[in-house]
Amino acid sequence: MKKILISEIIKICKKLDSLYKSKSFANDLYEAYIWAFAYDICKKIDKSTTIYGNSSGLVFRCAPGYIYSNKYSYFEYKSPKSGNLYCGEIGVRFQDVNSILHEYDFSIISKNDRDSCIAAKADPSSRSCKIHVEAKFFSNAISL
Repeated sequence: MKKILISEIIKICKKLDSLYKSKSFANDLYEAYIWAFAYDICKKIDKSTTIYGNSSGLVFRCAPGYIYSNKYSYFEYKSPKSGNLYCGEIGVRFQDVNSILHEYDFSIISKNDRDSCIAAKADPSSRSCKIHVEAKFFSNAISL
């Protein structure tokens, strides 16, 4: 079933030009695509990679949110090298060394750090983030 959900996200993203109603919708869907892509890579490396969250299907934050909210989907991945557990999230707020909050569109954080933040109802430190991606979907080519 999870494979079906991910392939549905990918199928929708391929048709974005004709489907999206707002730029925000396109960006949110693109973040879900990046999450699904990362999940797929992790699943190929670690077969025990698992999706957690809402029982009604995949549910993602569509605005900067708290890691300690339990209604959103995330995946858990075990590094074959270190044996450490990591979690893939969308739209989590992180706090930098100057206490400034930033939203990471997609991030991977250690499960220990995630669990600590949930217990303390606190935003994770940007230093605890192992990977983060800023995701922007452009429906037209941009000149750089």
